[in-house]
Amino acid sequence: MIQISTTDVLSVALNKMAVNMAIANGDISGLIVNPGILSVAGTVSNAAVLLSSKAALEPGTELVIVQVTTNALRYTVDGTAPTAALGFLVPANGFFQLNRTQFAACKIIRVTNDADLTVSQFTGVV
Repeated sequence: MIQISTTDVLSVALNKMAVNMAIANGDISGLIVNPGILSVAGTVSNAAVLLSSKAALEPGTELVIVQVTTNALRYTVDGTAPTAALGFLVPANGFFQLNRTQFAACKIIRVTNDADLTVSQFTGVV
């Protein structure tokens, strides 16, 4: 039987918090890029689509970072379709992160003009 101490659980939680804070500040230097997986670029138009239609989730991926490079978009992760007025708003040059479950359910749509995005996949933390 494997035993996990509260110290181990706390350490993992603090590590994830530190990674989330670094990402929020634009620092992804501590993340491990999923080997052999290139970042994928795509365009979001006026119809809500699954993010997975723009980039396939690869085995081993634990974290996905989506950077919106032009124009704003909205996204949902609860199965509902976003609209130009509904969903989490991500401005041009903004980004958001998703875990595997959120990625599978994530739907995206542009707010006004077509939005370009880049999807990068990571396997963990250095």
